[in-house]
Amino acid sequence: MSLPMIDGDPAQGDPDGIRGLAQIFTHRSSDLTERSSHTSSASAELGSTKSETTGALVARTSLLTQRFSEASTASLDAARILNDYASSLDGLKALAARRLQTASDLYDRLQRRRHEAMNQASEAVVGWAIPWDQVISSSIYLSDRGYLTAPRAASRGAWRRRRRYGRAT
Repeated sequence: MSLPMIDGDPAQGDPDGIRGLAQIFTHRSSDLTERSSHTSSASAELGSTKSETTGALVARTSLLTQRFSEASTASLDAARILNDYASSLDGLKALAARRLQTASDLYDRLQRRRHEAMNQASEAVVGWAIPWDQVISSSIYLSDRGYLTAPRAASRGAWRRRRRYGRAT
């Protein structure tokens, strides 16, 4: 059964695509870590020589090593955040599917109850509303066949009083 006014996906997004993006950040982090180690080793080799130019170059490569290291850490943080987001999105999708199924089951149950109530109400109305020369099949009264033997509405009160005092006919 289709639930009214429930459209769309409450957890829009592509968890696999998000995990793919996180993987890109993880690879970028490993590349930056490798570059940081290369600049660190270059800085160490330059540090063994003494000159004005190498001193300035060592300072710049040390700064570059630090920035590569910071970028690597930031890339790992971004990958962790994206992976957490993808996991949360998966959890939200599963929760939404469970809640939608529960709502659908409850809606179906409500419609069945409504149908049963309407059947019982129509039995009470239809049973007394037909002309005197028409016949209703007894199968319409599935649970209570007393409808077939109860008196008409006009004398129903007197019939109940007689039945209460043991003089029912």
